[in-house]
Amino acid sequence: MSDQVVSLENRSFQQSPADQGSYRRAGAVALLSFSALVCALAVIFLAATLSQGRLASVLVNGINVSIWRLDAVQAQWQSLQALEVERRDILRKAERLVAEAQYAQIKLAPELAAAKLRALSAARNLAQQASDVVPGLADDVGRLDDLSKIADRFTREQSKFADFKDSLSDFRSKYEAHEATLVEANRRDKDYDAASAEVKRLAEEIAATRSSIDGIISFGQPALDATTKGRIENALYELSPTTFFGEMFRKIVTLQPDILTLCLVVLMGVLGGSLQIASSFFSAEGRVSPGNYFLRLGFGAVTALAIFVLAKAGVVIVADPSKLGGESPINPYFVSFVAIVSGLMSERAVVAVQRQGEQFFANADVGTPRWARSDLHDMIEGDLTVDALARYLKTSDKTEVDAILAGQKPASAVDQQTIALYLRREIRDLFSDLPR
Repeated sequence: MSDQVVSLENRSFQQSPADQGSYRRAGAVALLSFSALVCALAVIFLAATLSQGRLASVLVNGINVSIWRLDAVQAQWQSLQALEVERRDILRKAERLVAEAQYAQIKLAPELAAAKLRALSAARNLAQQASDVVPGLADDVGRLDDLSKIADRFTREQSKFADFKDSLSDFRSKYEAHEATLVEANRRDKDYDAASAEVKRLAEEIAATRSSIDGIISFGQPALDATTKGRIENALYELSPTTFFGEMFRKIVTLQPDILTLCLVVLMGVLGGSLQIASSFFSAEGRVSPGNYFLRLGFGAVTALAIFVLAKAGVVIVADPSKLGGESPINPYFVSFVAIVSGLMSERAVVAVQRQGEQFFANADVGTPRWARSDLHDMIEGDLTVDALARYLKTSDKTEVDAILAGQKPASAVDQQTIALYLRREIRDLFSDLPR
């Protein structure tokens, strides 16, 4: 019975080839999905690092404009740009109204002239008919060109026009038509004047806004060439997000340069680790557990960060550490390459770090051995003794101490410092690189 239970348990932990294939397919999908996400983040941070380096190269009178200053100015500049665009849209509408009003004036002018001509003709016809009743009326109307004055004259002589009612009625109708056309013409003139005044006002406001924009772009510098202004304006456009992704990218670009670089290094290290685990996953080594997968990614990130820190510290572990920059801007492509390789070859990178550490600490412990310039026994007097010095040198062999003091045996860097402190002298006065 127990053997059957063990057999069932063994079979329950065994996977069929179909189950193994399903496991590998699921693992491949998860691996590719996570790797794609890491690639996307790495691309974004690499692009942000390149953008930050490009924006940091903007100069104003020989001085670099920091990206944070550009970002602070960008908010004011963007609001003024939006205001200028809005006012230019209004200006275009106002200019269209001016054109329409001017066209209406031009279109109404012949009609107004024709109405005036018809009214004058009717007035002169009436004056000619009534010339016998009102002496001199025809001559007066013939000299007048102002219809309002003619109408006033006819109003004063209205009682004498009893026999000419039809002509008087014809004049009045044509005079009223002229007046109505004149009122319309005056209204259109006012529309044109108002639209012209609005265009002038908007043009002045746009000029003032443009002056403010130029002042912001110039950073208060009076004489800034057009090329520099264009570069600054391009940088401000680049920092002006129009979408949610653009806003997120702007926040990444405006990170501290060191933080942005370290994020890039970590992501590239994770990418290198992902490449390594993907290679082993699709090789004949078999399946890789999820825990081992994420452990490998973390290991790649940490290794890339360690290699980067050592390279920045001046430890020669890469082909060209100068490309990582000192105080100068770094090369993002080289940093990415080092980080990816460090994550991809984590074991070898760790070995390289260990070797550099061993050399560093070994060099720290081993100093240059030197010999006593003269017999230092002559300086041991008073309460100073060779036995006490031997205790400070942490040795019980008095013969060895006598040999060092006599210049017969070199003293290590630590022993030199101890003897100099014990004798209250300078090391350079007691020891020499040449044996006696």
